[in-house]
Amino acid sequence: MSDPQAGTTELDDQYQRTLTIHGREYQEYAINHATHFMPVDEEEADRLEAQHHVLNLVFDNRLIFPPLDAPKNVLDLGYGAASWAAEVAESYPDCEVWVPYDGKTALIR
Repeated sequence: MSDPQAGTTELDDQYQRTLTIHGREYQEYAINHATHFMPVDEEEADRLEAQHHVLNLVFDNRLIFPPLDAPKNVLDLGYGAASWAAEVAESYPDCEVWVPYDGKTALIR
């Protein structure tokens, strides 16, 4: 298998800086460039986790649509705390599950 990190670069510090607005943390770059307006703090992570659990209930714990018997590779696009990706990795042990992490894409399994 080829190196998934080949050709990647470190995430520039400008994307990691945050600012506080009304007591909540936001990504400074996203606010300044009007690209994303949701907080990036622990409270938001908790909200996303609760949302994940609600969607699991709504969709009868189905993780992938349409259902697949044996997915080989899955990429989590990074909207949340990787709960979905972790569940996919547990449910499909032979599947490689990739998530954005620290400016790179990391393999969960």
